[in-house]
Amino acid sequence: MNLEEYVQHWDNKINKWFLSPNEVVTDKDDFQYEYMPEPYIGNPYNPSSVILNFNPGIGVCHSWMALKDVQGSLIHKVANSTYSKVFMDFPYLRDGESIELLHWDNSPGRKWWKERYKWIDHIVNKTCGNNGGLMPFALELCPWHSAKWNSNKFIIKLENDDEFKQSVETNVISVFEEAIRKSHCPFGICIGKKFDDVLSIYGYDDVTKEYYQGTDKDGYKLIPNINRYYRIFRKDDIIVLNTWHQGGNRTPSMAFGENEIELIKKMVNIVHLKQIQL
Repeated sequence: MNLEEYVQHWDNKINKWFLSPNEVVTDKDDFQYEYMPEPYIGNPYNPSSVILNFNPGIGVCHSWMALKDVQGSLIHKVANSTYSKVFMDFPYLRDGESIELLHWDNSPGRKWWKERYKWIDHIVNKTCGNNGGLMPFALELCPWHSAKWNSNKFIIKLENDDEFKQSVETNVISVFEEAIRKSHCPFGICIGKKFDDVLSIYGYDDVTKEYYQGTDKDGYKLIPNINRYYRIFRKDDIIVLNTWHQGGNRTPSMAFGENEIELIKKMVNIVHLKQIQL
């Protein structure tokens, strides 16, 4: 699936969700169909960087469907236009937007993305040059909110269900890779140990040891006494950085500072060299 098909597919599917949410979701036991799916946020055609996530997380406010008639809410805007027209602008990072109109600054999605964006924007500007105000493009392996999300279950299904694996490749992985080729930042970004498994399933080679001495079975540890790991994956012309720490998928703190920037600068040079060789 190319970018144009992907954007159109989700505009159509989310329009159907507004008409009948419970008919769009296939697994009602695992997914919260009363919350609008969020397959991506940002502009895939000209992003500053490309991030792959597992899913949008648990829905915590009251039913989003109830907000479609609330003037000014994001859901109202999507209901009266298209998902792409609203979410390509990355509303979670824009001031003045609202999901519930109230308590916007403290909404979980906005707080989560502001923290993640601070780190992403920092490393992109420091390693790839000023991004000129571009926003990231983030897409989800699973677009549905869920109170029961289990990444192990998802990976086991990828490993054992060929049809499901092919569907994810067609509808997500191919889009992830095409967006990276259009990105200001020449590598993709993942945050979470389980992405090591996902990338391996889709033919990515772990090449961390080729470039960083001291890499162990978990990856490269930038600071010896802190369990924050970095791993580089490569498939053809695509490079992906995955970083994770034990016990969660939080972004690295600024304590990693210039050491982290130097590590990623080296990776950027690797990407450019690989592109020249191709």
